[in-house]
This record gives sequence, C-alpha cells and structure tokens, in this order.
Amino acid sequence: MELAWARFAFYMLLLGFTLNAFAAYSIGPVPIEWLSRLIFLGTATLMLLSGVMPRVPSFASLHLLFYWAILSVLASQFDNSLQVELPKLTTPYPIFVFLRFLNLLSSISVAYLAVVVIETYSLRKLVAFIIWLGTIVAVYAVYVYLAQLYGLPELLRSRGGTGGGAQATVFSYAFHRALGTFREPSHLAEWLLAPLFVSLAFRNRIMNPHTIAMTIAFLLTGSLAGVGGFVAGLGTAVFFANPLRVKSWKAMAGVMAVLVAGLLIFSVVAAGTKIGVTSLPEVLGSRAGEILFGSGIAGSNRGDIIRVALQGDITAFGYGFGKAHLVLSENYRHTVSEATNLVLSFHSLYLHYLYANGVVGLGLLFVFIMTPIWMFWQLRLARFRAQLSYLVGGVAAYATTNSLLLDELTPQFVIMAGLTIGIARMYERSIRAADKPG
Repeated sequence: MELAWARFAFYMLLLGFTLNAFAAYSIGPVPIEWLSRLIFLGTATLMLLSGVMPRVPSFASLHLLFYWAILSVLASQFDNSLQVELPKLTTPYPIFVFLRFLNLLSSISVAYLAVVVIETYSLRKLVAFIIWLGTIVAVYAVYVYLAQLYGLPELLRSRGGTGGGAQATVFSYAFHRALGTFREPSHLAEWLLAPLFVSLAFRNRIMNPHTIAMTIAFLLTGSLAGVGGFVAGLGTAVFFANPLRVKSWKAMAGVMAVLVAGLLIFSVVAAGTKIGVTSLPEVLGSRAGEILFGSGIAGSNRGDIIRVALQGDITAFGYGFGKAHLVLSENYRHTVSEATNLVLSFHSLYLHYLYANGVVGLGLLFVFIMTPIWMFWQLRLARFRAQLSYLVGGVAAYATTNSLLLDELTPQFVIMAGLTIGIARMYERSIRAADKPG
C-alpha cells in the first residue's frame, strides 16, 4: 500500500511539474500554472489523510511559517491604523490572498512528495523525469526563439502578461530573448535552474546533451538574476565538494566545458535587435544597471520598487499576504512620479516575506533554505559523490536568484531543497546502519 501511494506521488509530481512549465497558458480564465499547485496540494492532502505521509522534522520551519502567515493575516485585519486604496487587480482580492497561501501550501506539499518518492519509490526515476522535462522545455524554448524570429508556428499564448496586458514577444534588449512557455525570459531562467543543477548532480558525464540544451536556453534568456544565481550555485557547489579534491576540479571542468559550448552556440543563435548584439558578458554587465535602475514589471521601476520597500515600516506580525502588496503599491504611488495603479511585485522573495510576515516569518523562511545546506554539510555528503554538491548549489542558486526576481516560493525552488533533504535522510540512514554493531 505504501508503494502504491509513493507511485501515485511520483506521477502527480510528474503531472504537476509538467503543467507548471506552461506558465504562459490558461484553460479559460484559469492559468495552467495554478492547476499544478492544486495538484501538489491535493496529492499531499490525500496522502496525509491516508496516514502514509512520513514525518520530516526538517520541514518544521515551513509548517511554522504557514501558521505564522495565518496569524499575520488575522492580525492585519484588526489593524485599522493603515488604510490603503485597492489598486487594479487582475484577480479579485480574496483570490489574490488565497493564491499567496496556495503557493506556500503547494511548496510544503512538493517538499513532502519529493521525500516520499525518494524514500519509498525511486530516486532514479524522479531525477530522470526532472532532467528530461527540463530538456524538453529548453528545446521548445529554443524553437520558440527561432519561431518568433522567422514566423514559425508556436503554441498560442492565452494568459495575460505579468503587467496584466498581452504577452510580450519583442524586447528592448541587446538581443532577442528566449521565454519559451513562460511569461518572461527571467521566469524561464529561474525554472531551468532546477533541472540544470539536477543534471549536473546526477549525470555521470556533465558534458551531455541534456545539460547543453538547458544551458543554451538558459543563456538565451539573458537573465542577470538567473546568471547571478547560477554563478552563486557553482561557487557553493565547489565549496561543499572540497576544492582541494581532484574529483571536484574534474566536475567543475565539465561545467566549464558546458558553459563554453553554450556561449559558442549562443554567439551563433542569438539574434540582435536594432541595438545590436554584443558578447553575453557585455550584455549582462550593461543589464546590471538596467535591473537596478530600469523598468520592472508592469512598467514600474524595479530599483524604485526595492528602494520604496526598504524604506517602508515593518510591523511585528507583518501586514499579511495580500495586504503586503497593497502597502507596497500605496507607498510606491506616494513616492514615485508616474506610478501605475497596478499591484506591484516586490521582485524579492525576502522583501515580500518580511512585509507579509515580519521578521519572524522571514527568519522561518531562512531556516527552511538553510536546512538542506546544513544537512549536506553535517553529513559530508560530497565524500560519497562529489557531484552531489550541485544539489546544495541549486538551493543556493535559487536563494540568490529570487532575492531580486520572484517574491514567492516556487515548486522548482522547493524541489531542490526537497531533493537535498531526501537524499541526506537516505544517506543518514545508511550511515547509521553501517555504524550498528554486528
């Protein structure tokens, strides 16, 4: 019976992550991406009710974060000291708040489902699925890239853009950017980090078609946040793999070979705009200033949004999910000229949780992020296989990227943490069994 539930969890992860990749599409008024989160949550709920969900103390911080988030929302309802105007929303406000909780609950669900599959069903199949899905998404992203340039057919985008309007396919950038099945190129880059780091961690040969395909699509997004996270992830992986070991340098040499191959193909494929195309390092260097001081989502200034958020008042409980975005938008309209009447994104996971759940909520989030890294370090898992250090590298990559990109936990972020914790638990049991006398 336990095996049957674990197999069910695997196939629901497969379905959920497949749907999650179709972020630019909707079924009627419902974005397909939302359905993926309902699948994660529904599967975990069924398994919890059946009594087969394992106890994972490492996820305690996520549980506490959920309960604290509820308290934060309730506390904000009784706080009438701050009145904010309800700006333009693409969804009704109650649904807007519900989706914030759905994202958190689905993240908790993904973490548990990953551990269930690893411990009870098949780590190999889960890893193979993640890598193959990443490869397919990357290959299609490259096709869409060429399709937009040469008028080839592609899936019709049916979901509104992040600014509430039509999907954008033309970019004021030094080169045309890949966005694949996502609403923004940076979202594609963030999504690809998980399968890319999983491929680095588990493929015997790092220089393989899967890794190269994902690297090419990743570079074509031109996402500075994505590349910054990738570099941070590589640095973390080298540190945890012990850079003095020969095997660590061999693994890193393989990654460098993949990057060189990706850059060479990028120089051939990348299509320049009227601005003209230059080398990727030059483009990303100039992009750094634009990210900090240029336009952000919904035509707003990302640098100004972050500045306004940093200058805002933080309460003990936070403002609660939903109201935190309204407070940011209200402060922005009173601070920045030519401000829009849209709900703004924090462009930062940490600023969002600080506003929504206060210092306590942010602290619990940090505990969750650091838990897989601490477990990996405590068990010295790199001694079993040097490439496993790319798992904590993936966690570090997401922790870095989403500091200046998305303001929600994403399933792909959590699957990296869940994989690391699940594998750490697996090795911990084998170490304990080996230490038992007789």
